[in-house]
Amino acid sequence: MSSLSKQEQLCQLIDEQQERIRRTFPAQRGRAVVALTSARDWRSLKLQDTLNAATKTATAHNSYLYSSGWHKALQFCFGNAAESPYVSPLVTDSTLDAWADQVLLECDRLTAGEQVLAHCETGFMRMQQGGQKDFSVWIASKKMPTEWREREDIEWWMNALAKTYEREMQELVVENVSIQQQLDAFASQWQADVTVYRTKQEIDDYYMRLGMLRVKSMACHFLYP
Repeated sequence: MSSLSKQEQLCQLIDEQQERIRRTFPAQRGRAVVALTSARDWRSLKLQDTLNAATKTATAHNSYLYSSGWHKALQFCFGNAAESPYVSPLVTDSTLDAWADQVLLECDRLTAGEQVLAHCETGFMRMQQGGQKDFSVWIASKKMPTEWREREDIEWWMNALAKTYEREMQELVVENVSIQQQLDAFASQWQADVTVYRTKQEIDDYYMRLGMLRVKSMACHFLYP
């Protein structure tokens, strides 16, 4: 029987999984970021499609988990390469998309395990080990964790800001039809040897306005480190 506590065993298991996932990353981290971003965007679209088939609460929960996994994946991308000099020779251009989907899914689960471990360390949850890698946890306190209260505060502010800028966002949605047509026409003129990016000022101004509006909509995050 292991002399480690249940929390220490879970922590050890999390560390092992982190290293296993890190070892799957390709040598060119830029390609990994692009693939992970694409996978996240596709997952986001799929979640939107399930709004009518699933409850809003369940969809929001899945979206939160996937966002957490996304942050963990980025940590692996931009972390110190010296920590794990080994890189996977198995990830090629043809398998990069499937790799990104799998990594985000595993990072979701890894982040969920880290959150459970943190709650157990604060006493909010308790843990009981079943098998070697099987842990059961339950809420042991009626006091809401600080993290949950902060999350509710941020969600309230995000909803309030979304309503504040709803009219401006709708205007940009209407303009997007024309902008997309211009982008399609611009992209159709590309040649293999084109190296200079030139579009209309209207397109640049549109995305500048969209970016500024996105930043204003995230103002509630500026209060948190």
